[in-house]
Amino acid sequence: MDRVKYKFDQVKLKNIAKFLEKDHTVKVGVLGISEKGEYKGIDAVTLAMTHEFGSKKRKIPERSFLRLTIDKKLGQYKSDLAANKEKNNEKIATGRGMQFLHEIGGKWERWVKETFAEEGPGWAPLKKRTIAFRKNKGKRAAGNIVAEKFPILQDSSALKRSITHEVT
Repeated sequence: MDRVKYKFDQVKLKNIAKFLEKDHTVKVGVLGISEKGEYKGIDAVTLAMTHEFGSKKRKIPERSFLRLTIDKKLGQYKSDLAANKEKNNEKIATGRGMQFLHEIGGKWERWVKETFAEEGPGWAPLKKRTIAFRKNKGKRAAGNIVAEKFPILQDSSALKRSITHEVT
């Protein structure tokens, strides 16, 4: 009976063990208060929560950009992981596990920002008084050349700029 010989790469095994020893987390969203996310004196976290969940008190409708992105992209994310399983495992085995996790974070960060560009879908339209206010102030999204187009959640781009990822 022929015996199959396996050659174990000790370095790869150590890299895998080292990676698995830690409880890694990838976080995506507004992860803290930063100047780049401040809007009219409101910090990025408060701004994000107000729009993500809405505010009855302030009469601001819910415009979820995080949960909506998860709903839209989770299936694609799982398919991508399954399709690239060997490549991803090789990254971990060759000591590039943290790079792999940053790639995941970067992908989700891009997807959340795409949700802003797509304006939902399903977000409540801007109120007429908001549009009138923006017209009077000449407020359009940065780089927007269409005078009558006032993108939702993008008049200053502060919230969108505050979306980031972190790997621990």
